[in-house]
Formats: sequence, C-alpha cells, structure tokens
Amino acid sequence: MKIRNGFVSNSSSSSFIINDNEEFSSVFDIAEYMIPCRDMYENTDELLKRLKESDKHPDTPINFGSCNYDTFIYKHKDIYLVRTCNNHEWGKLDQYPDVEFCNNEDILKKYPELGPNNNGYVDFCTFLEDKEFWSLEMGFMFKETQDWDICMNPGNYSWDDKENVCCGEFYIVMGEKICGTCLLTPDGKKSQYKNYIEREKKINRIIDDI
Repeated sequence: MKIRNGFVSNSSSSSFIINDNEEFSSVFDIAEYMIPCRDMYENTDELLKRLKESDKHPDTPINFGSCNYDTFIYKHKDIYLVRTCNNHEWGKLDQYPDVEFCNNEDILKKYPELGPNNNGYVDFCTFLEDKEFWSLEMGFMFKETQDWDICMNPGNYSWDDKENVCCGEFYIVMGEKICGTCLLTPDGKKSQYKNYIEREKKINRIIDDI
C-alpha cells in the first residue's frame, strides 16, 4: 500500500504539532509510541529495538514507514512537528488537529518560519524538505531529493518494459545522491555510504575473528 516515501502532499498526509511540555519528552519517545500503531507492518519489534539500542541523541529527526505516506518527526525549538499518514489509528495522537495548509494565525505568529511561503498557512512540507532525518528502516541519515526520480541501475524489478532494474528511491546521503535500495549513485557508481558500510562490515568480521 505504501506508494511514496517523501514530502508529498496528498489526501492521506496529516501534520500536527506536539508541545514538548506534554506527555512526550523526545522525538524517540513519540516514535516509540507511533511505530506499534502501524498494524500493517511486521518490522515493529525490529524498529523499536533500533530505537532503544541507538547511540543517537533522542531528539534526532526520525523517518519510518507508514501506509501511503512515511512518518517524519522533527523537533523545532520547543515543539515537535509530526508529518505522517492519516490512514492509521494513532491513538492519543489523534487528538491533535491537522495543522498543515490550514489557516493557523496563532501558530504562525509564534513560529513564522513554519509558513515559508508567507501565504498564511503552515507548510511542513516546505519547512522540512531541507532537513536531515534518520531512516529507522534503512539505517542512514538522509535528505529528500527534489526531483523524485527512481533508480534505473541493474536490479530485479521490471519497469517501463525494461527488465532487471533497481527502481529504488533516491536520497541525499553524506552529501551524495544515492539509491536507498542498491546504494549506488544514479550513474551506477558505488556511493560513499556503500563504501562506509562495507568497511564497517569488514572491521566487524576482523574483530569477530580475533
């Protein structure tokens, strides 16, 4: 059911603001509550384990999969911005009204930067598009690309009558545009991140053999 993993505005997306003096105390705290609410996903335990074992700061911006639109959680000043999919039952988070693309004079008076287009509406999409997020599923820090193109490197997916293409989505990782599936650049070269992962695996194998 998941069709897009980025800042796309459609009828399935929803955005709300959580004050940090309420029951959630960090980005990780909010993510830990939201992840089990995605009842259609089987990787819940794995993602929660990554959260609990992570050495990252608990307010590191986070991304994880949800139905038609991925979930992004970002701390901005004294509030948490949550952009997610409204196809899930988010429990007590459903009490928060959808604030994006609605006239929110009080919010914009306090946080004018959340309305970067100066059109009187809160615009999480534009505000977050240059921010870096930790993908719980893919394991790297990334920024969204602006062109939404897909990877046509050799792979195992059929696309446009062409056989064996990757068809993964591109991200900006370590300052480089790479495919989140094969970790190659658009021209098929090995990315810095792929080199980094391979070095980490090699070091771990050496350590295990000692």
